[in-house]
Amino acid sequence: KAINPDIKITTFSHFGENSKLNSSILLDGTDNIKSKLVMAQMARKKKIPYVFCSALATKGMVTIFTNYKFELAFQLPKDLELKHYQSCSSILCPAVSLAASLAVSQAISFLLKKPFVTAPDAMFFDLDKKDVFWRAKLG
Repeated sequence: KAINPDIKITTFSHFGENSKLNSSILLDGTDNIKSKLVMAQMARKKKIPYVFCSALATKGMVTIFTNYKFELAFQLPKDLELKHYQSCSSILCPAVSLAASLAVSQAISFLLKKPFVTAPDAMFFDLDKKDVFWRAKLG
């Protein structure tokens, strides 16, 4: 609101194919692969960027999906049967905070038409490493 007092933010307690989505960007705040997949597919269908972030233990990653397919980035099975993907794990609080902060900074960069990381490139971090941050390609 400090940057744009006219901004309209919509939050969802449940998000699915029937959700009304009239946005410039979709920012991830979920904690499981199934929800992330639904969000990525919905954003792709609506032709809006999907800001992805994830954290696990001391690690995390952030990117914005525009044209690159989420399923390809994470090499998801074609049948999209995701039963073997864990839905929740232990996460160090600073890792979650850092992933969320990086995701928001990338969303703001997109909205302000500044450079941002776009898939298949991603920003990674590991709070246990000497060199905490790096960039790499997905899928």
